[in-house]
Amino acid sequence: MSGRQGGKLKPLKAPKKGKAEEDEDDAAFKAKQKAEAAKLKEMQAKAAKGGPLLGGAFKAASNESYLVTSPPLPATRFSLVHLSMSAPARVQSLPYIALQPSLPHVIADITHPRSTVAAENAWVSAYRLPSIPPDQAAKAKEGSVHGRMRVSEADEPGEIEVEGRDGVEVEMRSKSEFMIACPKLDIPPTPVLLPTPSLNADSTASTSANSGSQEAPAPSLLRLPARGGIECFVLSGDERRVLVAGRDGQARVLEVVRFEDGASARGKRLGKGKETALRGHVGDLTAAEFFPSNEVVLTASSDMTLRVFSATDGSSPRVLKGHTKRVTGFAILRSASRSGPHKGREVISSSLDGTIKLWDVPTATATTTWTLSQPVSTMSLIQIGDEDEQDVRRGKFVLAAHTDGSTSVVDLSSQPVSGIHPAPTIFRASSTSSIDALSTLILHSSDKLVIAVGFRNGTISVYSVPLSSLAAIAEPQQPISTWRRTDGSQIHSLHLSRRPATSHSPSPDDALSILVAPSDGMAYRAKLSMQDGTVEVAEEFVGPDCEPATGICEDSTGKVWISAGGADGGLRVYERAAAG
Repeated sequence: MSGRQGGKLKPLKAPKKGKAEEDEDDAAFKAKQKAEAAKLKEMQAKAAKGGPLLGGAFKAASNESYLVTSPPLPATRFSLVHLSMSAPARVQSLPYIALQPSLPHVIADITHPRSTVAAENAWVSAYRLPSIPPDQAAKAKEGSVHGRMRVSEADEPGEIEVEGRDGVEVEMRSKSEFMIACPKLDIPPTPVLLPTPSLNADSTASTSANSGSQEAPAPSLLRLPARGGIECFVLSGDERRVLVAGRDGQARVLEVVRFEDGASARGKRLGKGKETALRGHVGDLTAAEFFPSNEVVLTASSDMTLRVFSATDGSSPRVLKGHTKRVTGFAILRSASRSGPHKGREVISSSLDGTIKLWDVPTATATTTWTLSQPVSTMSLIQIGDEDEQDVRRGKFVLAAHTDGSTSVVDLSSQPVSGIHPAPTIFRASSTSSIDALSTLILHSSDKLVIAVGFRNGTISVYSVPLSSLAAIAEPQQPISTWRRTDGSQIHSLHLSRRPATSHSPSPDDALSILVAPSDGMAYRAKLSMQDGTVEVAEEFVGPDCEPATGICEDSTGKVWISAGGADGGLRVYERAAAG
């Protein structure tokens, strides 16, 4: 049988279920929701113990012990600032909201022209862990709530209505943006974003007969699910290409095709174009970047090398060999202007072997090596003061994070003394958890350097350092803010942003937000006050189902890109209605 709506035939919806059937469905749904919560808890427990769900061989490798003995380091070699967490800092507990990742398919099932499904449930869970030390006043707001979102067909064809049940409140802003609150846990209405339909491809054909859509991954622009998914990704400077890389040396460059006003088939505004494989590495990819031309890329790997690749044909004309352990990061040195003489001739890299190396790319040789006392787990390049077109190292510093929770600063304009010397510590966390994510941002209005560090134990700390302190020893400082969301969810990637929300314009003042990609897959944006250190969740991003979020960034228009590891392996793009 069929009904007529809008001048065309449409299947009749299934008849409304009786109370007994609804009770049976509710019981089955709650059992499934309980299983999902148990799955998430198991994943977090394994991550806390350093289990296989940490999301990459780098995390296991960096648990190794390294000992470098040497005489004391002369004070003239390094410029440093000393930040300290000698006293245990208060760790704020941020709430989090988990939403069924396959919700886009639930919506597609209901709104499909040939659908016979009138309504479905999607699970919604909210959590809040205790603060450290415990806050007795907030104890009543700790715990978890497992509710659901009832999604049903609206009167208008192709539209839906939503209703929050069992302790959660839901308001729909669009089919990819919901405001969700949990009064019991004192969680205010929070934007929860699904992958934007016009920017991502469906992972399954959604019809009312497609019973597997409830288990399908959330839509993504592209997927790299083989052997561990995406470990790292990067957009080219002109945003016309994206490089995705994963385990066992697999890497590829894809052209990003943009369709104006959704002119492509199915109304998509982003799509995949030409794909170029990059072959040569024999270990996991750890970092990648495009050279200024946007046609050449540099990659780093656990095979202890860096490689230069052509983004157009995949050829590899240069291999930088010299590190004796996994390469954990790098930065391309470039002139201040496009007409300058340095367009990537020099590269700085870090490694678990405890060294920072400066490379001459044309000759593929390391010209300078700084040896630090601890393995370097990640790094960031900082420019302070005016740049020199002729001396590309002038005013440049490397912020090197270590596996013991400390961080060092190396002035690239200085020359290391002969021999092997440990570097001085510039700040150390109260725990010895490895720093696995690092992001920096200079606030020129206040002459401050903001440093965000993400630890393996799931904690994030933010520091604010006067720029002048990077050239001289300063007094110890405490972090502005320290927080966590879950126990043991390793922080894979951080991105400091001037934007208060996705697709919004940058703030003119010193207001900051920070994008976070953790190993539990529940990426989010936190809003941070630089004045009093208060932090709150500004946005939640729905993506992988109990698989790690491995990378996060925003493009020039404020869209957020998030990669996933494990069996998911998706790269997803998120967008909101622009404001301001």
